[in-house]
Parts: sequence; C-alpha cells; structure tokens
Amino acid sequence: FIPEAWGAALSTIADHSQITSRVVGGTVHSRIDLSVRASLDSVDTGTATPEQISVITHDASQALAHTVVTLIRQTQQLDVDPLGVGEALAWKDPAAFAKVQPWRQHYPKTVFTIHVVVHIQKLGDIR
Repeated sequence: FIPEAWGAALSTIADHSQITSRVVGGTVHSRIDLSVRASLDSVDTGTATPEQISVITHDASQALAHTVVTLIRQTQQLDVDPLGVGEALAWKDPAAFAKVQPWRQHYPKTVFTIHVVVHIQKLGDIR
C-alpha cells in the first residue's frame, strides 16, 4: 500500500482495527480506526534517513486510508456490509440499530470517518 515512487517495500508485522458506530438524527455515523505496524524491508535510496522514514510512514498511511475509503464506497454502492458495521452497531447498541431498519437501506447512507496510522517498527534490509 506504499506509493511506488519510493521504491520501498513494507511488510505488515501486526495490525489492529476497530469499528465504532452511533446513530445521530436517524443517520449512522461510523468510525474505522486502523493501526498497522510494519517493517521497512527495502528502500532504493541507499540509506533511509529519519526524514525519509517519516515521509514513507505518512505516505503509507494516506495510501492505506485512500484504499479503505475506496473499499467503503464500493461496498455502499453494492449495498453490502462485509466489514460488519451493522452487526457491530447491533451488538453495541441494539436500540439504536432497531431504529435504522431495514439495515440495507441505511448502510449506503452511512457516514464514515476513516483514521489510519502506519508505524514503521523496525528496519529490514536497506538497499
């Protein structure tokens, strides 16, 4: 998920995601938090300075966020909820979920906030 311009490769070490939802005025608002720890396996600059690592981290976070936004938009257009947003809301707040039935009509209108953070944990081989 890192821009090709860097000639860098990341390997995911671990990730954590969380989806939280609430109903405000009949509209579902969902937040997706995604945290990824990654190893920088290679970068074509010869050495990776702290500034380069910072830029790569930022660019990777932005690229991953863009990918998630694109996925969400596609699933809303297809009227499918593969991430389980409705299920999470039903478990967390059954009364609120009951107000947004049928779910198929509300998922395409759900307002999403996406927060992605990539942490480069360790450096691998740098070319």
